[in-house]
Amino acid sequence: MPPLESPRRSALAHHVHRPAQLGAWVLIRGSWYDPEGWGVWNDGSEAELAFALPPGWSGGGRLRLWLRGFAPLTGQREITLAIDGAAVPVTLRQGVEREVELPFAAGPGTISLSLSVPAPTRPVDAHIGEDRRQLGVALVALELLPP
Repeated sequence: MPPLESPRRSALAHHVHRPAQLGAWVLIRGSWYDPEGWGVWNDGSEAELAFALPPGWSGGGRLRLWLRGFAPLTGQREITLAIDGAAVPVTLRQGVEREVELPFAAGPGTISLSLSVPAPTRPVDAHIGEDRRQLGVALVALELLPP
């Protein structure tokens, strides 16, 4: 699929996609709900994404993510992102999109990103509608950049 046109798109980026438009280079592995028009929510306290690096990609790179937290009771959510074995704590605020950039080491093939989302919340438990899904973090967009 063609990349999204966006004012925050880097000229060096391989792709910028919203989850509803992900191509074959991103594999959503378990613990995600179905993509919505604006992005995709995680399902529960653990989630994973895998990225197939394009042919000829070398020298590592950077993964840029746009994330949004769901924390109606506290206003912020602490999550941990792990790529190449390095854990990075991230604080997300309720309803605020945040850009996060993570470096990854050289290597052909696939890279994996793990997300740890403690204590996801069901909107129904926060008296926000009837949604019974366990939500914590939403992936709004992503971009794969060379080093």
